Amino acid sequence: MEERIQKIISSLGITSRRKAEEMIEEGRVTLNGKVVKLGDKADLSSDHIKLDGKLLHAGNAAEKVYAKFYKPRQVMTTLEDPEGRRTILKFIEGIGARVYPVGRLDYDSEGLLLLTNDGELTHRVLHPSKKIPKRYHVKVKGEFSDAVMEKLRKGVMLEDGMTAPSEVRRLKDTDTESNTWIEITLFEGRKRQIRRMLQQLKHPVAKLKRVAINGIKLGSLKPGQWSLLTPKELKSLFDETGNPDKQAQQPPPSEKADKPSEKKTSSFERPWRPTDRRASHFEKAEKPAEKKPFSFDKTGKSKERPFSKDR
Repeated sequence: MEERIQKIISSLGITSRRKAEEMIEEGRVTLNGKVVKLGDKADLSSDHIKLDGKLLHAGNAAEKVYAKFYKPRQVMTTLEDPEGRRTILKFIEGIGARVYPVGRLDYDSEGLLLLTNDGELTHRVLHPSKKIPKRYHVKVKGEFSDAVMEKLRKGVMLEDGMTAPSEVRRLKDTDTESNTWIEITLFEGRKRQIRRMLQQLKHPVAKLKRVAINGIKLGSLKPGQWSLLTPKELKSLFDETGNPDKQAQQPPPSEKADKPSEKKTSSFERPWRPTDRRASHFEKAEKPAEKKPFSFDKTGKSKERPFSKDR
């Protein structure tokens, strides 16, 4: 079956769909010997798709990993930073697979991040049409009136347009004369959206923590810790975003899946993942045993290093 080439690349777990689109725009992807452009389609079972000269086939597919992470404050939601600031990479090396953040939290914010190498799930979670709810606890300066809360519920005009209506409530027993704690649930994702909305309403943010994404909660995680998603958490995410494999089966929860990791962990429990039937669609023209498995470094470029068996 033909699919957009950026979708094929992301479905193999090589990178996110957005990064795959960048690779295509950079001219790094070819289809049957010709450089592809965005929008081109192919069939992995019959076409020759190459990235940086390396043939892609179903054997390139990495084991899908899904985790949640408590991002500390003053940590970048990236795997590297040109300014030398701390990134999430140092905290998640123990996951045992190369994963990417689903969306972002700004440098001064903390809380829940989803991590995965499933590019298609990332695309669905972030797509505006899905309206995945994200819940935040926010400390704002000044007393927060009912009138201000009503403005948030209706939407706030920003420089990039009117925001979608938010759910908002005042957290009990947190008001002081100088600060108020509120809970805000967003159904869209714009850059620094909560900070900009509240700045517009004359209530600058003092602290911001994301506590939930859909049915997945921060729970008992402490800053810098991660844990694999439980089957129940993962099912809730696929139910909300749409599971492309309706044949997926959910095994019993792992005993370790609910336990948060230490900052450095040398092993990881194999998580539940949707049934992957792509392995039967091999590129017959190239024998997998004669090809080195495909891998990438942090920049997304290929390198001649085979995958470990655990991946």
